[in-house]
Amino acid sequence: MRNAILCFLKEGDSLLLLKTKYPDKTVLNGISGYIDEGETAREAACREANEEVGIEINPGDLYQLGTHDIFTVFITEHWSGEPNPQEESILETNWYPADSLPYEQMHPGNQSWLPQMLESYES
Repeated sequence: MRNAILCFLKEGDSLLLLKTKYPDKTVLNGISGYIDEGETAREAACREANEEVGIEINPGDLYQLGTHDIFTVFITEHWSGEPNPQEESILETNWYPADSLPYEQMHPGNQSWLPQMLESYES
């Protein structure tokens, strides 16, 4: 299994979630994608952010929250550009309060690990 990244943009008390259509479901989640050969997780997060929502992130502005399964999970409060869907599978982007994310619309199981990672960032 290839390693992947998951990256959340944080603005104030809110996180950006992408409504993404997969062949078998539509879910909300952060920016995500696989790490290409020869690429670091930070480089992959910056590339995916540009490909998925058209923004630029400096790798040094990413804070690593941790890892879960195949994912290295990042968060950042610094980027340039306005995040908007750039790929056909991304139906929309919306900001959600970080303390009440719509877990029922996200990938199953996110609620079991993501809240603790987010709390570690705010500490």
